[in-house]
Amino acid sequence: MQEIENTPQDVIFDHLHATAYQGTPLARSVIGPTDNIKSIKKADLLKYVGTHYKAPRMVLAAAGGINHDQLVRLSEEHFGKVKAGYQGEVPDLLPCR
Repeated sequence: MQEIENTPQDVIFDHLHATAYQGTPLARSVIGPTDNIKSIKKADLLKYVGTHYKAPRMVLAAAGGINHDQLVRLSEEHFGKVKAGYQGEVPDLLPCR
């Protein structure tokens, strides 16, 4: 993270977005403040994924010379165990503006 903070291109990119998107979440660094990143634990990530990574919020898209049967097989293999619904209320995802 210190390496990124010391890279002029990354610093300029962050300042550009902070100016162009003032007052919106898009103005924030995609990496986030160092203190926030250091405080995230494995349990926090697992809880977030368990709460938000559900079938109603997922899209599987393919383009080009795709073998449909292979795509279906791979999607079932990798996403077949994703829960289709939520237990309790669906958590809100606030818009970026």
